[in-house]
Amino acid sequence: MQDLKILIVDDVPDDAELVAVQLKQQGIKFSWKYVNNAQKLKNALTDDVWDIVITDYSMPGFDGIEALRMVNKYDDDLPVIMVSGTIGEDVAVEAMKKGVHDYLMKNNLLRLGPAVSREIKDAETRRQHKIASEALVQSEEKYRLLVENAPVGVSISTLDGKFQNVNKVYCNIIGYSKNELLNMSFMDLEVNSFKEKTVKIVDEILDGKIEKTRIEKQYIRKDGEIIDVVIHATVKRDEKGNAEYLIGILEDVTEQKKNEKDLIIAKEKAEESDRLKSAFLSTISHELRTPLNAILGFSELIDENLPKDEIVDFVKLINKSGYILFEIIEDILDVTDIESGKSRVTKEEFNIDSVLQELYPEIESIQEKEKKQHLEIKYHSPADSDEITFFTNKSKFNKILILLLKNAIKFTHEGYIEYGFKPEQDEIVFYVKDTGIGISEDERDIVFEKFRQIDDSHTRKYGGVGLGLTLVKKLIELLDGRIWFDSELGKGSVFYFSLPYSKQEEELAVEKKTGEKKEKKLLSDKTILIVEDEISNYLLLDKLLKLENADTIWAKNGEESIEKFKENRNIDLILMDLKMPVMDGYEATRQIKQLSENLPIIALTAYTESESIKKAKSKGFDDYLEKPIKRADLFERIGELIK
Repeated sequence: MQDLKILIVDDVPDDAELVAVQLKQQGIKFSWKYVNNAQKLKNALTDDVWDIVITDYSMPGFDGIEALRMVNKYDDDLPVIMVSGTIGEDVAVEAMKKGVHDYLMKNNLLRLGPAVSREIKDAETRRQHKIASEALVQSEEKYRLLVENAPVGVSISTLDGKFQNVNKVYCNIIGYSKNELLNMSFMDLEVNSFKEKTVKIVDEILDGKIEKTRIEKQYIRKDGEIIDVVIHATVKRDEKGNAEYLIGILEDVTEQKKNEKDLIIAKEKAEESDRLKSAFLSTISHELRTPLNAILGFSELIDENLPKDEIVDFVKLINKSGYILFEIIEDILDVTDIESGKSRVTKEEFNIDSVLQELYPEIESIQEKEKKQHLEIKYHSPADSDEITFFTNKSKFNKILILLLKNAIKFTHEGYIEYGFKPEQDEIVFYVKDTGIGISEDERDIVFEKFRQIDDSHTRKYGGVGLGLTLVKKLIELLDGRIWFDSELGKGSVFYFSLPYSKQEEELAVEKKTGEKKEKKLLSDKTILIVEDEISNYLLLDKLLKLENADTIWAKNGEESIEKFKENRNIDLILMDLKMPVMDGYEATRQIKQLSENLPIIALTAYTESESIKKAKSKGFDDYLEKPIKRADLFERIGELIK
């Protein structure tokens, strides 16, 4: 293939150079010339032959539409692509209507190369069509070989539509042999909905009302497949102007139509994604700023002159706002952990009925927060519920139920909330039922999408970032379960989820039955060294660990942690912050591992990047925890290392 000859019309030389550079980078082989006004364009068109014209839209005293008019006057088959930095959508549409083959923005030229290649190919096809049509009309003798070798389907038909001749490409498109088609009419190929329109157009051609036409329609192939086609039709007349036969040029545009639909869908998805992104940023900003405003505002009001009772009230409000803020961040981190494959599933055996009944205090707390204490809470369990044990991740199971109950309470104004479970063969089905606002059929598909609620008005009315049900679905799938729901708008919803009914290993079941294993706290008789320079972080960890009866020792930096370990060789595990003054966690871990290779050390990091995590593992840490540290994750990691 010879190099293309490209004419670039632009009043800014640097912009013309940019177009040329982009085309070279995209693998287009070409020579080019640059013109910047109407006279130079006219001279270039008359002095040379060009494969394609690329024009700017806005130029002093001269624009892209005028350039298009001049090009079409010279050669109406010469493709024109408009490239602009200022063109609006309405101008672009108008330009396309007037004959511009494609348009691109100067700040996004990534598809310029493909656009040029496509338009060159399309121009060649149009030229072939034109040659074929003109040759067929002028002389039957001349068209025969051309028709057979044309890159498109060509047919000759009687005035009533019966095929007299078809070429090989036509047969390939339709799937019938030539002999089969010669016993058929083109009306036999048409989808019923197009037949009436075809009859009308053929009559207009025969009556001389139109000379030729282009028709988009659908044909039925021999194998039953419905394909999209374009027909270019005209009539051959004798010297007296009498119609002799119909000429048709056939193109299969099924793939093109599919691509157009895909582009429309992709465009709609992109627009929806942009809308959701904007809505999410607006929502997350509001949801984060609201508790932060309370935390910072009440913190500033507290001083030594404030009455004690007001200080207590303010601290309660600060605590409440902090908890709200933590919940938002925790939900976002939970979803991120699951999607990145970092969420772990550690299973344990427990009694379902006990766990579900223990939810009452949490439910009451949610009701109080949502000001829904008037809602009736019902719990339903099977008759033998006190004997049904379950083997799964307890904390994630609890999280699923709490999120579903919280969702039910939030969207229910009157009536009741009911939850419960029922064993079914090899799975257990759980449910949460409410008499709330319900979900319409049109909104069912978005229920589990991230950052979505029923619509924008609900987002404003009900608050939240729209992650609750997304997290529920991901947690259930993480536990090898499934979720579904029934709902009626204005009457309420029932969310169901099922989890595999698996029990713990036999020996543990026997151990529980015989009572040989005595219940005791996870960290009873264990000593944990907390290495953390921030006192607030230390106090939180200390409190959490002591809930499980652990003894704790505090070191404020890496150097101090080494001294503490040397003084207390009975330490069972170390929680090590990475970034500290004097000596960081990496170096401290290296030295401690030299003293006790098998001592488990967990890295505490505020960095979530995979490179930071890989570095921690490569430096001798046995595991890691990302801040903010979640209670369930903390005890999961510790439990795995001190079994």
